[in-house]
Amino acid sequence: FVLDGTGVLANNVFVLSTSNSDITFDDLEIKDVEDSGTGFQAIYSEGNRVTVQNCYIHDVAVGAAEHFAHCVYIQDGADCIVQDNILDNCPGYTIQIFGGNPTNAIVRRNRCTDYANNSETGNFVGAGILMRSGSGHVAYNNICYQTGTPKAGAYGISMQSGSNMSAFHNTVYNNIRGLNCQNSTDCDIRNNIAYNNTTDIFTTGATGLTNANNRTTDQI
Repeated sequence: FVLDGTGVLANNVFVLSTSNSDITFDDLEIKDVEDSGTGFQAIYSEGNRVTVQNCYIHDVAVGAAEHFAHCVYIQDGADCIVQDNILDNCPGYTIQIFGGNPTNAIVRRNRCTDYANNSETGNFVGAGILMRSGSGHVAYNNICYQTGTPKAGAYGISMQSGSNMSAFHNTVYNNIRGLNCQNSTDCDIRNNIAYNNTTDIFTTGATGLTNANNRTTDQI
């Protein structure tokens, strides 16, 4: 099933409030989401136990000046899963977990490419995966990279200011920061490949961080 966002001045898929729960989005293509200036999302969810899987989401708010439009945006909600998706070309985050109090999200086996495609300047304007609000989230077996010269704020996986979050067995390359744990609390990054990023692993301000067995050299 294909959802073409051309001319749709709204979030393309919208799960409103935690009362709308136990929903699965499977095998969708969502493309050409409009640029609102304040951010339309391909999928926006506040529900519990919402799953996004096997989807191809691409070309979200192409040409946007700012970073407010994303492929998948989880806000609030418990036990959500984002898995086995191809997510490409958006001005902000291909997967964002931010706002409210989301808990125990699982992000796995996604390919995230060419995020942070905006004309904004600054140190933090987009990432493959952002886990920032709530706690208990885990990201594993994902690949996050830029196909061209990375934008100034393009991060692979970011847990900036997050708490009790984990990233295992991911590959992040050709970003400004590969794994970003800035100002995080009790987070865990192990067994990842972070290679060919301007800074492979950024930990300034992190407390209680477990940082082990991560590789920062070419594995070929």
